[in-house]
Amino acid sequence: AAETAWQALFDTAKLSAGQSVLIHGGSGGVGSFAIQFAKARGAKVFATASTSNQDLLKQLGADVAIDYTKQKFEDIAKDVDVVMDSIGKDTLARSYGVVKKGGFIVSLVARPNLAELEKHEIRGAPMSVDPNSAELAEITKLI
Repeated sequence: AAETAWQALFDTAKLSAGQSVLIHGGSGGVGSFAIQFAKARGAKVFATASTSNQDLLKQLGADVAIDYTKQKFEDIAKDVDVVMDSIGKDTLARSYGVVKKGGFIVSLVARPNLAELEKHEIRGAPMSVDPNSAELAEITKLI
């Protein structure tokens, strides 16, 4: 889960300090690492989870915790640099509109829709993990 989060945010989406990221499924295994890694990198973090996991999102470091059962994430997270999607389907479909022009969607579960990427002038990619000892060493320093 840790290496998936790291590669999605930094290798694939190129998230950097001062940028913003929306992490769907922030209370899950990959999402919980992603929140912490993004904060450590200096990003502003929006994260989604259910009502019972809102406190966890804050404890992990999310700047903005979004309860997807009560709020539409697209009403709260606007013009983010990166979306990390671990949900797919409708959540991915609704995510294109929250990414600023030139931004990036990385999906752990689906291939982003090329027509939507072009329409919103953003980039995107599906995610697959490649084991990397140097990244694991970096992750170990943070854990």
